[in-house]
Amino acid sequence: MFNHIFCDVDGVLTDGGYLIDHLGNVSKSFNTRDMHILSVLSQKGYKVFCITGSDDKCTLKKMEMMNLQLIQNCSDKKAYIKSMFIEKFSCSWDEILFIGDGINDIDCLCLAKYKACPLDSSPFVLNIDGINISNACGGHGCVEDIVYNLFNNNGINIL
Repeated sequence: MFNHIFCDVDGVLTDGGYLIDHLGNVSKSFNTRDMHILSVLSQKGYKVFCITGSDDKCTLKKMEMMNLQLIQNCSDKKAYIKSMFIEKFSCSWDEILFIGDGINDIDCLCLAKYKACPLDSSPFVLNIDGINISNACGGHGCVEDIVYNLFNNNGINIL
């Protein structure tokens, strides 16, 4: 089973949309259940990382509030994970659950033994062999749904 969880932010923890006010401040809506299950997993000893190519302050603030680790400005997720986790800490792709929704997540989804995506992911992602597709869309409880199904299917009670 996995012990590292990498979860894309925009399109997975959010619906992919964001608002920008006249001053350039960005706002996003995060699903409460998704954030809570990631927090529970972190408290239970799983290494949880939220990963994004953006650098907005609202994502940083939300992760600080939930005490979750955020990897920002990460345009090449595969290279980052490989250099920071696979090589540095002798972690393997067999120990990783990667949850992503877009074309930029495909490399990691194809390498991770445990892979999942929201229902409204890119068709390129939805067609990856072995991917677990949530019954929920991004930003609408897909992470909780994915975690529940993976743990339930493996006979593990996380609560």
